[in-house]
Amino acid sequence: MKKILFISTLLISFTFSDYSRADTVFRNVALGCNSEANQFMVRFGETWNSTEINEKDLFALTPDLKDKWASMSLSQSGECTLMNGKKIKLSKKRGQAFAYGYLGGDPSVFFYLSIDDTAIYHKKTFYLKGGEYMFSSIYYDGDKLIQCHHDKAITCKDVSERLSGTALNINEMAELKKDKDRENLEKNLSQFCKDLRPTSSELMKQQELIKWEGLKLPTRDKSISKAIFDINNDQVDEVVLKVAGTWHALDGSFLMAFKDGSIDLPNFLQKIEIGELDILKPEEHAKVVAMGGTIISIRPEQVQIKYSSNLPFQMDEATYIYSYPKRSDYYVPSAFISKVRPDYSIETMCEFP
Repeated sequence: MKKILFISTLLISFTFSDYSRADTVFRNVALGCNSEANQFMVRFGETWNSTEINEKDLFALTPDLKDKWASMSLSQSGECTLMNGKKIKLSKKRGQAFAYGYLGGDPSVFFYLSIDDTAIYHKKTFYLKGGEYMFSSIYYDGDKLIQCHHDKAITCKDVSERLSGTALNINEMAELKKDKDRENLEKNLSQFCKDLRPTSSELMKQQELIKWEGLKLPTRDKSISKAIFDINNDQVDEVVLKVAGTWHALDGSFLMAFKDGSIDLPNFLQKIEIGELDILKPEEHAKVVAMGGTIISIRPEQVQIKYSSNLPFQMDEATYIYSYPKRSDYYVPSAFISKVRPDYSIETMCEFP
């Protein structure tokens, strides 16, 4: 029994009452190489409840490709070097899962294939959320590339034009540009930003310095917290409300700052319920709204307030906001650290890839 490469994490599960347990399906992609013949093959498949699969877990091949596969060795790293010196790299990525929306818990899965660092496929969908597989295999033989799909029957086509690296579709080209932009952002990160990466323990520690008091909301899909601190770095404390949610109506958080400390809380809560506070224009990050409060939401222009998170923290006697859109894998930059000035304009300190 062979161990397949690049098993994805949990994508979708079903619970069968007869067994009272959840079954888990894994979307798989594997690379086999025959270096002596300058051949390789990418195969696709799925397994249930195990990351170890055998031949029956991979999608079927045509008879001639089955013979080719028999002479190949499975790459344990997703990479191999052919006899002609060409370096093959295969990887994959699962899309983000969400607890809401059509098939939100069953995201699409993508793969990347390159030859000598030339992108042949770049973030190409091989599993389309909802159950459709777009590929069963891809076969390379020197100067030829064959792509196959298995529905009621196996159908294959010659896609050798992809070998030049100039035949990516518009979506692949957009993703390739995003990846290059991510590389540039990574190179330009200051030490301040490197120390406060979204995954760093230092960022979490600084966020904990602000003590939030939970308030009651007349709804089950939102929460509201209150804290008193200087959010706009003018040496004067404000009353700050953090409104957060984890559902379609609000999957993220925004902030409301009140200078004089007087808040008509019942009226404020009602406005949250009827959605009157979602009034920032795409290019706006802060604005005075009803009841004298300033709403703050730092995010990419394309992202609505309800799909961005804003988490203030304090460090070295200054206040910053760590913010990110819910679809962090889609946008570049994927996260920000910003400083709110006394006039509530925004100074961007960090842009993360």
